[in-house]
Amino acid sequence: RGSSAQAARLMLFAARIYIQSNSGADGAALKHLLSCLSLCETLHLDSLYCEATIELAVVHNALGSPRKALSSVRGIISRVLENCPGEVQADALLTMARSLMLLMMMMEREDNRASAASSSSSISSSSTSSSSAVARRAAAARRQRSRRRRQKQQAANKAKRKQHAYLTTASSCLQRAADVCTEIGATERLKRCLYMLARVYHHGGLVEQRDAVARQVL
Repeated sequence: RGSSAQAARLMLFAARIYIQSNSGADGAALKHLLSCLSLCETLHLDSLYCEATIELAVVHNALGSPRKALSSVRGIISRVLENCPGEVQADALLTMARSLMLLMMMMEREDNRASAASSSSSISSSSTSSSSAVARRAAAARRQRSRRRRQKQQAANKAKRKQHAYLTTASSCLQRAADVCTEIGATERLKRCLYMLARVYHHGGLVEQRDAVARQVL
């Protein structure tokens, strides 16, 4: 068991080296993390499993899959906050906030693309005929356009509510992470928390809160 546990720790260490190298070696990091997680499950190494899951979420974010990252962290966050050291708690909260920020940006890009497609596909038509058949078709077309506008508006409102929820959760995660970092004296992690929190406030148009947090970083 001892040698297997040491092997799991080495796999996590190797994965972190790949992640921090910023050399595009996410695939290699992913391979080591999955092997580490498998060993941790077999040996019931709960704390190490949580650390590896956080790094897995970091890789998912780097690969453009923030939903997978968020799902990974949400699956362990209660255990992390109850049982893991402060540094691990802060990393989990930071990674969760990062996933939420990426999701917000993805949703905004999708909204922008949908708006552009809607604008480019709008076609105006006119007819000089006054026949009843043409009039009925025109009325049906107007009703269909009206339905589509309502559906688009409902979708836009739903997306805005979801973005607001992401924003609120991200700021809560970062505020809690900042508290943890302050408590354990993790200065560099605290700076990362505050920088990300300022970005979240900026994204939400909360200028006063953004400036107040930014002053703490300087």
